[in-house]
Amino acid sequence: MKNIAIIHWYGSMRTNPRLFELYKKNLINYIKKQNFDTIISTWWFTDKNIHESEAEAIKNAIIDNINFNWERILEEESFTTFENVEYCAEILKQIKDKEITVFCRNTHLPKIVYLSLQKYLKYTKKETLKAIQKALKDKKLLEFDWEITFELDNIKFVWFDLWAEKNKFWKAIWSWIIETHYDEFPDLHDDFVKIRKESWWIK
Repeated sequence: MKNIAIIHWYGSMRTNPRLFELYKKNLINYIKKQNFDTIISTWWFTDKNIHESEAEAIKNAIIDNINFNWERILEEESFTTFENVEYCAEILKQIKDKEITVFCRNTHLPKIVYLSLQKYLKYTKKETLKAIQKALKDKKLLEFDWEITFELDNIKFVWFDLWAEKNKFWKAIWSWIIETHYDEFPDLHDDFVKIRKESWWIK
């Protein structure tokens, strides 16, 4: 049985260095206590002038702070949360027996849970919502405290509070709506990506 960590990072490490350092600190403190076999870090290049992806920045941060011999896999093609999960699911197909721990920030947890159950466990949307309904009995699902860990149908989710301002939650809500319905409205997702790239000056 392989113990897999999937690490999501959001918000350029260069445009949001304070948040990156905070996320990195909490992530490393948590990982030090675990025994992972493989770490998959995910996200694209957000600075056209620097040849280092967000995924590689997370990987390097872990290497610089923890001595380990775990397998390290970079997923550098994704630009949205939907793509993060979809591309990581393709990597996971090659690993038969596995336990999955997913790391993210609290503003992204709802869509991470929603998409992970469907992509990693092959749940239908109805099965996903039933699992979430069952999990509502665990009040942690609705909390946004500093650090929360909970398990939902064989996936462990760990999320960190990065002191998000109200506008960050507002943006996150819109992205939840758009990305969780990618399969029904792919054009909407494409428009969302285009606008995001323009706002970050990414070609």
